[in-house]
Parts: sequence; C-alpha cells; structure tokens
Amino acid sequence: MEERRWQEQKEFEERKWREELELKKNEQKYRQSTAVKVKTRGDALRNLICKMPNKSIEVVSWFMSVEKLFHRLKVPEELQAVLVRPY
Repeated sequence: MEERRWQEQKEFEERKWREELELKKNEQKYRQSTAVKVKTRGDALRNLICKMPNKSIEVVSWFMSVEKLFHRLKVPEELQAVLVRPY
C-alpha cells in the first residue's frame, strides 16, 4: 500500500515537472514571436519618439535621433521600419 502511494506521488511529480517544462517552452516561443517583439518595443518607444516633422531639414535630425534610440534599445533591424511607420 505504501509502495503504491509512493509510486503515485512520484508519477504525479514527474507529470507536474513535464507540464511546467512545456509551459516554459511555450512561454519562451511566445516571447520570441515577432508580434510580441513589435508590441514590446513599440510600447517602449511610444513616449520617446515624437511625430516626424514636416520640414525637410528637421527630418534628417529626427531620423538620427530615432536611430540612436533603436541602438540604445537594441531594436533588431527587421523591426525598425515597422516601428517607425506610425510616426
């Protein structure tokens, strides 16, 4: 009887461990998805970037400041165009 309880406890713990491992893998995949990366970095940039100016002389300095922000926040190049589009 005691042996059976011990075996059930062991199986339960192994199942729980496998489920937790699977959840961690799924969470990691979710965090690495492009949509989550765009959302996370977009939220970070929302209060840092102002709208692009209309005057052509000011546009160059605006792009330079945006590039510096991207560099500081380590935004991957493949996401930069998507993140600048709303501004």
